[in-house]
Amino acid sequence: FVEHRLGIDATKIAGRDKLQNNGNGPIVIGSDVWIARGAVILSGVTIGHGAVVGTRAVVTKDVPPYSVVAGNPARVVKMRFSDEVVARLLEVRWWEWNFELIDSAQDMLSADGEGDVLNFLDWAESITRG
Repeated sequence: FVEHRLGIDATKIAGRDKLQNNGNGPIVIGSDVWIARGAVILSGVTIGHGAVVGTRAVVTKDVPPYSVVAGNPARVVKMRFSDEVVARLLEVRWWEWNFELIDSAQDMLSADGEGDVLNFLDWAESITRG
C-alpha cells in the first residue's frame, strides 16, 4: 500500500476528485486501483488492491481488494473476481515485480475476463516458485 498524507489542497488533484482529510488518519490506496472522477474518499479509509471506485462515490469505509464500489455512501456493488482469484492475486503481488517482469506479462495483465486472469496467475505462480 502507498500511504497518502494530505498536506495540500487535494481538491485540485485530478480535476474535481477529492480526497478528504478530516483527521481520521491517512487515506491508504492499494496498487492497481482505479478511482473515477468526482469520487470523494474520507480520511482513515483504505482502498484495497485492485479496487474500482465509481464516479461520484463517497467512500466512508474501507474498500475490499478487487471490489467495485459506488454510491453515497459507497457500497460494494460487485467483486471483480471470485474469492479464490482475489486470494491468488494478492499472494502473487505482481505490482511489486521489477519492470522487466511486468513488461513480459503486459499482454496477460491487459487481458479481459477471469479466464485470462487465471492464465496469468498460473504463469505468475510458476515463475515465482522457480
